[in-house]
Amino acid sequence: MKQCGRIRTMKTTEVFTIFAASHRWNALVQVAHKLSFALLSFSLYRVLTDGDFSAWANINSVIFLTLLWADLGLRKAIPRYAPWFTASHNDMKRFITGVVLMQVGVVVASLLPLQWIVHSLLAGKSSTFIVTAACIIFLVEGCTNILRLLHHAHFWIRQYNQVAAIASLIEVTVNLLIIYLVPNSIDILKSVLATKIVIGLGVVCITSWSLRRLVGHHHVDKTADKRARPSPQEFMKHAGAMWLTSGLKSLSERNFMLPFFTYTLGAETANLFKITNDAALVFYRVALKTIGTTDTALLAHIDAAGWQKNLVRRAFSKLTVRIAALSLPLFGIALLSALLCRNVCSGKMFLTAFLIMTSAYLVELMLLPYERILEVKRRYKSLARAYMLYIVGLACTLFVTTVTSIGLIGSLLCVHIVRLVSLYTMTRIIQRSYKLELPHHHIGIIVKASLYGLLLITALIII
Repeated sequence: MKQCGRIRTMKTTEVFTIFAASHRWNALVQVAHKLSFALLSFSLYRVLTDGDFSAWANINSVIFLTLLWADLGLRKAIPRYAPWFTASHNDMKRFITGVVLMQVGVVVASLLPLQWIVHSLLAGKSSTFIVTAACIIFLVEGCTNILRLLHHAHFWIRQYNQVAAIASLIEVTVNLLIIYLVPNSIDILKSVLATKIVIGLGVVCITSWSLRRLVGHHHVDKTADKRARPSPQEFMKHAGAMWLTSGLKSLSERNFMLPFFTYTLGAETANLFKITNDAALVFYRVALKTIGTTDTALLAHIDAAGWQKNLVRRAFSKLTVRIAALSLPLFGIALLSALLCRNVCSGKMFLTAFLIMTSAYLVELMLLPYERILEVKRRYKSLARAYMLYIVGLACTLFVTTVTSIGLIGSLLCVHIVRLVSLYTMTRIIQRSYKLELPHHHIGIIVKASLYGLLLITALIII
């Protein structure tokens, strides 16, 4: 396989140290963001009419699904290639300017189809304000995404996450006040959208200034081998491959499934899926976003250092142990939450769907490092093989007649089985190629600690 070459961007010990510190800052912002978003989702579900809540949920889904499709694979390509574009300030500035202009151009080009989709989804309930607000939110979130990626890819995570955590807390506080003070459902919906615009613009302004300042003060390695820098064609090829895999995976995620369930099973069932998925994502996204792009960035720096076997094993062990330390306790807390809330939740379907999604998501987390290695090493044929199984399985599951016959629970079960089979295929490929096994000893210790902690918490609650 063609290699980009060897480049010395920062010392390996420095990379591992920054990697560990990044997770603490990611955890801070994700706990704040996911808990606040789940609280907002449940509050809006309680006070909005079914139609207005469905409109809010579908607008969010369409915005973030379109952003995923419009990012051209940059969310995975930027962390992968960032180490090669730090040989000089000029290289870094050209790289950052290029990806920002590319992302903003695609987001602006996507506005017209987004406007048509939002107008169609609202089906008679649309107003000029809501459609316009959705388009502005789309623009703001597009800018926020690229700014977050550029900060995280260069391990400037603390600087971005401080702003993001404060913004999340301010947004949820203002929205809860709106829910309490505004009596009308449609006015609450409009006010929540307006709040998101104002807070988002604030984040964009502050983090843009932060990024410019950090680039100006960034220490570059003047001894780096500039000949190792990849070509724009290679960068775009990788971005295209990542765009394709991310787009395919999005077809089994909330932002696609919510409008699909609204169409096939009705707004009431889709709304139930929305709040159940939000509850499950509190646990999944906290762990996933705590890792964020640092897994790709870490492996990219190891690859830039020559992909030495001992460094690869060390990086893989640190990554998987870190994921286990996040996901296993969260899984225990999720089970305990389901047990305690079984009498107050809206029916057996809520708990069943919650347990299916939470369990499947957290198993996926344990296998994600294998997919990241395939991406960093540009094993496109291996990725294609795994995703072919995924495409066939998902196509069989998401026929309209199939979904209407097996219902919400059956559909969720099938979709998550398909996702896990695809990831397991990637796991076997990496295990055969690089002999990388999960560090069972360390994970076993985490399992025992999580189990004892869960039993202690349960005992304290019972007593």
